[in-house]
Amino acid sequence: MAGAERIELQNLLNDIELCTDRDTQLVNARVEKLKELLAEADRRIGAFEHDLETRKRRDSVYAELGRKKKPALPPAPAKKTVAETRQLDVKDQILLLAAKGASAAQIAAELKMNITEVEMTLVLKTKYKNTQD
Repeated sequence: MAGAERIELQNLLNDIELCTDRDTQLVNARVEKLKELLAEADRRIGAFEHDLETRKRRDSVYAELGRKKKPALPPAPAKKTVAETRQLDVKDQILLLAAKGASAAQIAAELKMNITEVEMTLVLKTKYKNTQD
């Protein structure tokens, strides 16, 4: 029986060796997969660092551009008082409507003014024009 026990023991050792080989192959395959994942992670980190550096340079350039002296704006025209601006606007509107053939009453209604103001503006414009000729 020593021979049968020896064969049984040899079979057990062979089974253990097969399981060990299979487990070693599985571990090696996982090690390779982990190496691939680490390489991919390193590549992505490198790309992220490059992108981060590019953004820093871009922000630096934009900040530098923002600090540069802006060209001087042309001087603003002389400011008129609100009353002067309104009077000029109204006078221009009266003359424009009169040139289009509107009557003093129509102009007064359109601009929500007194007819006398409209007529006075038109008379003054006519007198001014006659003195220019």
